[in-house]
Amino acid sequence: MVKNQTTVISSIYHRSLLSTLITPKKIFTAILLLCSLLWLTSCSLQQQIDKAETQWLLTKSMSLEPALHRVTLESEAADGSPFQRANTASTYLTGKINTPAITELSGLAAVRGSDNYFWGINDSGNRPKLFIISNSGEHFATINVPLANRDWEDLASFELDGESWLVIAETGDNLRRQNRSSLYFFKQPDIKNLPASLELHHRIDFSYEGGPQNVESMAVSQADGLVYLISKEYPSAGIYALPLQIPVAKTAVVNKIAKRAGDLATLNPTNEGTWWEAKFAKRFLLAPTAIDISADDRVAVVANYRHVYLFNRNGHESWAEAFTSPPQVITTHRMEQSEAVAFTADASRVVVSSEGIYAPVLSIVPGS
Repeated sequence: MVKNQTTVISSIYHRSLLSTLITPKKIFTAILLLCSLLWLTSCSLQQQIDKAETQWLLTKSMSLEPALHRVTLESEAADGSPFQRANTASTYLTGKINTPAITELSGLAAVRGSDNYFWGINDSGNRPKLFIISNSGEHFATINVPLANRDWEDLASFELDGESWLVIAETGDNLRRQNRSSLYFFKQPDIKNLPASLELHHRIDFSYEGGPQNVESMAVSQADGLVYLISKEYPSAGIYALPLQIPVAKTAVVNKIAKRAGDLATLNPTNEGTWWEAKFAKRFLLAPTAIDISADDRVAVVANYRHVYLFNRNGHESWAEAFTSPPQVITTHRMEQSEAVAFTADASRVVVSSEGIYAPVLSIVPGS
């Protein structure tokens, strides 16, 4: 009898202990941790595969034939920009970045007055420098910038009132904890007479309507008179806008709020991805990482870790409206970590590159 009572008490004790150790909340937490681990493992595996494919790409011959990728475009306008008139878009490997100083390329912008050269910046933690490279990746110049690089994420060049400008976006915020982001404006120097250091003209400090955002994509629309910022999210990335203002006073600090202007059309993938990309890594691979608007304000390109997308703008639309229409994929790439895209100054081609030392440089060319 005592033995049976002891067995029953022991059984009750173990069941009670088990129910304490295994609760619904703990089961949910364990499942959540397991899913997070699977997602991180998938992203890490995908990054290693992309790194290997980038190295393979660099072994390819650098020429305009054969094309690495070619797509058919829906022609938008007979008298529009080169990409709006085109029936195809072909991607070529035109070179690789030939300086070890550029290891985390996070932004490209056309050098005004040249169709062959681009400004470039490195990502967070690197020295505050501007680089000029050719459309084949050849290093042309390095210019010091008297600022800290907390998290530089994109770069844009534009013209306003007869002056050429360059703006650096310090907008990275992976944890969404920064209450302030900044845009740094510089007068763009003549490529034939470059200074050793570029002097800051003015700065715009701003916060986002609705709270902090992680933004890696920034572009300037001269037609709209706005700076556009796109949050790094998928499937619904936010579009934010700031007024484009050049204060008379040099080194002035302007404080603004970036207003939410809408949602970017979903950057849908093609069918060229792997099954684990579709299941586990879509939010990481398809969130926007770079943007550029052509100098004529007719077309824009948005890049992510898989594709480059073309957006068309009708004359009566703002870019906030145009960005809500489904874009066309103009190339599919598998570079290690593509965060830089730009039109040439005449919008006759698009150049895209990646983080990583000696990264490949791809050119997307419109054709008939």
